[in-house]
Amino acid sequence: LIGGVLTNCTVRGHIASGKTAVYMGGLIGSLDGGVVQNCENHAHIESLDNSHKIVGGLIGSVGDFIQDTYDIRSYVIGCGNYGRISMRGSGKFAGIVGEASFNSEKKEVRSTFVACCNVGSLEVASGSSFTGLSMGLLSVPAAYNTSVYGCFNYGHLPVGGFLGLCGEKPSGVGVFGLAESTDDNPESVGISNIGTNCGKRTTTDLNSITTINALNQAIESFNSAYPQQATTFRFKRGTLYPRKE
Repeated sequence: LIGGVLTNCTVRGHIASGKTAVYMGGLIGSLDGGVVQNCENHAHIESLDNSHKIVGGLIGSVGDFIQDTYDIRSYVIGCGNYGRISMRGSGKFAGIVGEASFNSEKKEVRSTFVACCNVGSLEVASGSSFTGLSMGLLSVPAAYNTSVYGCFNYGHLPVGGFLGLCGEKPSGVGVFGLAESTDDNPESVGISNIGTNCGKRTTTDLNSITTINALNQAIESFNSAYPQQATTFRFKRGTLYPRKE
């Protein structure tokens, strides 16, 4: 998807690929500038071979689009992955986006993620091995190109998986990852030290009013910073984890 808008979309079923060097996502393979909003993936995503892949529960890769007079950033807002992701071989696998691409010429935020969550588990496919990276939310090659507001990971990861973000540590507000112990360290979920209201949460803490307030305050921070993309999405307590109102 280049410079477009995808809204109110839900995917179910089974998505699988045995191709090499492919971007896979529950919704789309690659977003190069544009907006994806209020979309969900409930499909099982599966890599069928050991080749290198970039896989996200929602989108394989997110970047920007610059050509001629066009200069389009990317926004992923109010989206969630609830489907299982089966990994094998190598590559990057994440609950939301396999990789937030970077722009070496634009040292500014080019992709922004707001009010998103991963609930689906990331697991090594039965009888297989995995030597790549697994992340609850997304991988970030360049910290200056990505920002994250009000997002959380509830999905279980294999041993060695990253609770939230992996790679460079971007700015973020209200970003949380499921863990056995709680802390308020932004780096626990891959956010830079300038981040606020971030860290590990137990199952009970993640679904608490305190965490939900932090998620919603982060969304308000996004609305103030990007009024043209302001969203009305908010979280509330769910049975096991926060849900969108």
